[in-house]
Parts: sequence; C-alpha cells; structure tokens
Amino acid sequence: MRRLILALSIACLLASIPLAFAQQLPPAPQSTFHVTANTYTLTLKLIEKHGNETKTLVSPTITAIAERPFAFVAGGEIPNVSPTLTYGTSINGTIGKRVATRIPVVLAVSIGDVLKMVDPSIKGTKARSIDLRMDLEYSTTKTIQIDDVTWCEIRID
Repeated sequence: MRRLILALSIACLLASIPLAFAQQLPPAPQSTFHVTANTYTLTLKLIEKHGNETKTLVSPTITAIAERPFAFVAGGEIPNVSPTLTYGTSINGTIGKRVATRIPVVLAVSIGDVLKMVDPSIKGTKARSIDLRMDLEYSTTKTIQIDDVTWCEIRID
C-alpha cells in the first residue's frame, strides 16, 4: 500500500513540473474553403397531357455548378434481358455562366417507356429524346411544348 501511495505522489509531482525541454507543436494550419463557381438550382417538370388528364413524368430539382455537367436518372431496367433494356427519364446537361439575368442551358432529355407486347417473351422499350439549348431568364419559369402530349416546365434560380 505504501508503494502505491509513493508511486501516486511521484506521478503527481512530475505532472506539476513544466518540461522545459519539451517542444511545443506548431498550431494546425487553418484551412479555408471558397466556392468560386456559380451554383444554380434547376427545377424541371416533364408532363404528359392526354385530353383532360395530366401525368407528371418527373419533377426533379437539380443543384448544379456553372459549366460542369450534371445528370439525373429516374427509372430502371427490365430484368433478365441481355443486353440491358432501360426505361424511365434521364436528364443530362450543363449550365453556362450567367450574363446579366440570362443563363445559357443545354439539356438532353430521354423518356423511355416499356412496351406492352402481345408475346410476353418479347421485351422492348420505346425512347423519345429531346435536345434543348436555350437562354433562361433567372427566376422565371419557361414552358416548352415538346410534342403533341409532352410539355416541359423549367426554371433556374
């Protein structure tokens, strides 16, 4: 018991003595992060209209950096088919640098539907592709008629 008390006393005494020979570590460098590119929020809504019935295909909100490509995919693959058949909607594009209130936007939109075949052993998809190039007014929604039934609402903030 005396040895334990003696060891604890020596440890406390050594802990209270400043170590003159110990080197002080330099402070850690301060790191800073600066965003130098313009970031935009692109809101898209793809709509199909059949008579009085309206169906929203996709309605993504995409955050993108100016002059960098972006991609959005909503859909899937038909199982047990080789090569793979995909369906759904994909949106690829880039947003240019803002000039005053106008922003150049390039979009490639693909809408793929699964075909309903009479013969269940036959699998297939049908795709519609749309390539758009436009200047969008900042914070203004633009509506574009793509074909007889498909519409696209697009906004950039």
